[in-house]
Amino acid sequence: MAHQPWHQNILSRVFGGGEQVGPFTADPYVKGYGFVYIEPLSLGIIDANTSLTLSALARAVNLTNITLEAETIEGMAGVRFTHPTKLSMPDRITIEFMEVQDAFVMNTFKRWVTAIRDIRFGASNLVGGVTRSPNNSSLTASNGQYGKKKFATTIHVIITLPDATTPIQVICFTGAYPLTIPLEHYGFNIADNTKADIPIEFAIDNVYFVDMSDPMQKLSPEKFITNQAYKNIVEKVKNIKTEFFNACSR
Repeated sequence: MAHQPWHQNILSRVFGGGEQVGPFTADPYVKGYGFVYIEPLSLGIIDANTSLTLSALARAVNLTNITLEAETIEGMAGVRFTHPTKLSMPDRITIEFMEVQDAFVMNTFKRWVTAIRDIRFGASNLVGGVTRSPNNSSLTASNGQYGKKKFATTIHVIITLPDATTPIQVICFTGAYPLTIPLEHYGFNIADNTKADIPIEFAIDNVYFVDMSDPMQKLSPEKFITNQAYKNIVEKVKNIKTEFFNACSR
């Protein structure tokens, strides 16, 4: 039996493509391939190594839809119509991190949140005086100015092909900073030996993403990282993952 041209029966939903059934290939999107890159902060709260380690330990990301809102207007005799009003943009994302033996995730976010608002006084320690180094080994004089660039970063969520390298979608969240010191995940029960996966909620300012149908096109706007940089980052993240998994298995 001869195959019908793909356009003659669109309800057949032919997948796979090929010359007999049409020119298009519709492979299903398979979830689970991607990674997160958290940019470093200049003050040393999140340095380059901490940034890559956090990125390597990120296991999952929960995103929120961008929603176009519409208003309904009622007319006479129940006749009504709608018109679009505004885009509702998300201002929170949640990233799940795998914790490791030295409580790296806990300690990193404790430093980060405490820098924004000190856990004892509810005041920022990024204004005036001194700023402590990540390991508390030294103090650095502060210029006394307070601004979001001191504690907020950009988080890149890179969705890839199953090669875990080629981006098919890159989503950038700007003005991101954590809202959680995850104490609740460090309780214990002697009958529970499961590992800790820790969700951290971040506040964000805005969301940027571009059409990645051409995986090699450069990201826009210009300040975001190019695809080649993402490939370099994913290699570093893979190496850090390998080191951590080897250390945890000893």
